[in-house]
Amino acid sequence: MAYPLSPHYRTVFPHGNRNAAGAQWFHYIETQGLSQDLHKAYCGVSGSVVDPERPPALVRVSDGAGGHVCGEYHLCCHPCACDVMRFTQAEVLGDKTVLSIPDPCVRPEKIPAQVTAFKCSDGKTENAIHTTSGRIAIAVLQNPRACSDPVPKEAQCAERNATPVEDLRWGMGDLFARVATV
Repeated sequence: MAYPLSPHYRTVFPHGNRNAAGAQWFHYIETQGLSQDLHKAYCGVSGSVVDPERPPALVRVSDGAGGHVCGEYHLCCHPCACDVMRFTQAEVLGDKTVLSIPDPCVRPEKIPAQVTAFKCSDGKTENAIHTTSGRIAIAVLQNPRACSDPVPKEAQCAERNATPVEDLRWGMGDLFARVATV
């Protein structure tokens, strides 16, 4: 199967490295005026191109104000759902609810060497879209709604989400975790 973002891969990542690069996919789709459905075709944690027809995961993330937002998230693997729930925050950006992380370019020297997609200038990521809080959008949370009860995936993520960032050793999100906590 050909994934809908595959033809754009080398434009977004000319050197081939998409590690932890959901922010660059989000930026590209938004700045190029592409179909909003393409936000279902990449994993915001790993930067992997994914099948938009594959069922998404139900996740619960912080709203930054003490509450939570639930919604569907398109991902490449189970650990990425865990990382979304642990490291992102839901924010409204225009007409969509996005998942955001702090801008890692505030401290570019802390970005792992394996992560090369971020273009840093004067403490900001140039190839990302900033939210009103100054964080960067990495993906769209589909069908967002207020929620309070944990979702089933949270129990499956308990071990990973209790592991200190520096000790994470499985899943493509290990690099993302380091970027999200710069």
